[in-house]
Amino acid sequence: MSSRREIDALVRRAWTFVDAAQAGPAIEQFDRAIAMAPGEADLYLEKGVAMFKLGRLEDALGAFDGALAQAPRDITATANRAKVLRLLGRAEEALAGYERALELAPGNVKAMLGRVDALSALGRYDEALTAAEAALAADPKSPDGHYWLGHALLELGRLEAAKEELDEAVGGRPGFFDALKDRARLHQKESRLESALEDYVTAQRAKPDDVEVALSITEVLIHMGRSSEALGTAQRAMSLNQNEPRAWRYKGRAHMAQKNPAHGHLCLGMALFLEGQHEEALKDLDLALEHDPRLGQAWSNKAVIYDKLGRKDDALAAYDKALDIDPRQVAIWHNKGMLLYFHLGREDEGLRCFKEVVRLDRTRWFKLPEAVRARIPAPA
Repeated sequence: MSSRREIDALVRRAWTFVDAAQAGPAIEQFDRAIAMAPGEADLYLEKGVAMFKLGRLEDALGAFDGALAQAPRDITATANRAKVLRLLGRAEEALAGYERALELAPGNVKAMLGRVDALSALGRYDEALTAAEAALAADPKSPDGHYWLGHALLELGRLEAAKEELDEAVGGRPGFFDALKDRARLHQKESRLESALEDYVTAQRAKPDDVEVALSITEVLIHMGRSSEALGTAQRAMSLNQNEPRAWRYKGRAHMAQKNPAHGHLCLGMALFLEGQHEEALKDLDLALEHDPRLGQAWSNKAVIYDKLGRKDDALAAYDKALDIDPRQVAIWHNKGMLLYFHLGREDEGLRCFKEVVRLDRTRWFKLPEAVRARIPAPA
C-alpha cells in the first residue's frame, strides 16, 4: 500500500507544474496520486481545482465527477462542478448542480448566487430576482449579492432599483468588473453617455483584454460624436479579436463620421464578410473603390471574397489590381500564389508568386506549403 508521504509528494509536484502553467505534467502527477488512493475524494477535488486554475474546464469537470463518485454529498465538489458547467455554457445542468448544492447546504451563499447566475443565463429573470433577494438576505453586505440583484432588476427594466443595487456593488468592491459593465449599460439606457463611458473605462482598467468592453466604449463614443477617439478604440477591439464584425462595423461608422467614406465602406464590407454576407460585402467594397480606386486593401478583400464564392478568375484579377497599387504586399503575393498553384492549375505562375513572397520576406519560406517548398530553394 502506498504511503501518505508518496501521495503528498506527487500532489506537491503537481502543483509545481500548475504554477508553471504546464497542464500535461500536472495531470500526470495528480493521476499517479489518485491511482495510489482511488477512493480518496479529496485528490480528485484538488485535481479539479488545479485544472480550473489552468482553464482546463473539461478536465476540471471530470475531476469533480470523480470526487462525487467517491463522496456524493461533498458540497465543494458539487458547487465547483456546477460552476464549471456554467462556464461551459451548460446552464440547465449548472442550475441543477446549484440546486443540489443547496439541498446539501441550504444556507450556502455562493451556491445561492450561482443559482442566480444560472437562472439569468437561462433568461428566467423573475426567478433570478427572487433568488437574488434570498441570497442578499442571507448576506446583506455581499457585493455579489447586490450585483446579481441589480443585474436581474436591470434585465427586467426596473432601472432605478437596479442602479441602487449596482451602486452598492461597486461601492462595496471598487473595480467590480461585471457591476461596472451593467451600470454602464443602465446609463446607456438612460442616455447618460458620459456616465456610461466612465464606467466602461473603469471596467476596462479591471480587464484590459475584454473585447466586449472595448466595443461598448467605441459604441458610446460614436453616439457622443467623438469619432476620432472611436477609431482608436475600435482598433483596440480589433487587436483583441481581428475577426469581430462589430469592431469593423464601428470602425466603418467612425470613418464615415470623419468624412472618409472609402475607408468607411472598406470596414463595413469587412464586417459583412465576417458575417458571411459575401454579396453585400462586395457592394460596400465597390462603394469604397468608387471613392478611392487605388485602395489596395479593398481590391485584396474583394479577391478573398471572390475566391470564397468560387469566382477564381475574378479573384485573380482583383489580386492583380491590389499588387499594381502596392507590389510589396507579401500576403497578397502569397494568396495569389495559392490561387494559381492549387486552384487554377497554373503552377509555374504560382511558383513565381511564392518566389516573390520569399524575396520580400525570407522567413516566409518556412510557412509555404510543403509541395511548394520542395520546388523553391531555401533562402541562404
